[in-house]
This record gives sequence, structure tokens and C-alpha cells, in this order.
Amino acid sequence: MNKNEYDIDKTASALGLTPGVVASIIKEMISTVEEHISRMKTLLEAGDYENLGKTAHKLKGMVANLRFEHMAALAKSVEEKGRAGEQGGYDVLIVNIEDAFKEIGRAHV
Repeated sequence: MNKNEYDIDKTASALGLTPGVVASIIKEMISTVEEHISRMKTLLEAGDYENLGKTAHKLKGMVANLRFEHMAALAKSVEEKGRAGEQGGYDVLIVNIEDAFKEIGRAHV
């Protein structure tokens, strides 16, 4: 399985849910994820790295709960950079988060 593949049956089993319920949760979370990604871009443009890290933390928690490990790892990188006050290297991470999110949307909507 590559980094962008997702096993909804495995996730459902781990969470004690049916695959249908997990699919419904994913569909419901899509707009929230889009909002977080948009907010991260806005915060990056504003140079607000602390709040960028906090927003990435929220995103990380959301996607980690549904076992989107690759996307959670990317969000964690943004979170850690924000906490450290780093000022560069966010663009690629945010683009990669968007790409991972698009893959999720194509597979589950």
C-alpha cells in the first residue's frame, strides 16, 4: 500500500464502525478539512506561524482519528514548524496536504 492508499475496512474495524459509517464521516469532514487548509494558507500569507501550527494541529487530529496517516504526518510537520516559529518550508507541505486531501475526496465522495 502506498502512502496515499486508504483501507476503509481496516479503519472501520479499528474504530468499531461499519465502512458505511466511516464513509459518511469522511464526507461530512470534507468541508471542515477544506476550511482548515484555506485557513493555513491565509495564516501563511500573514506570517502567523504560531496559529498556522495550531490550525495544523487541529487538522492532524481530525485526519489521524480516521487513520489518514500520510496527511496526519504532513499536518504534524506544519504543526511542529509553527511551534518552533520557523518561517520557511510551509508551501510544499501545504500543497502536499492538499494533494493528499484530493486523493481522499476522489476515493470517498
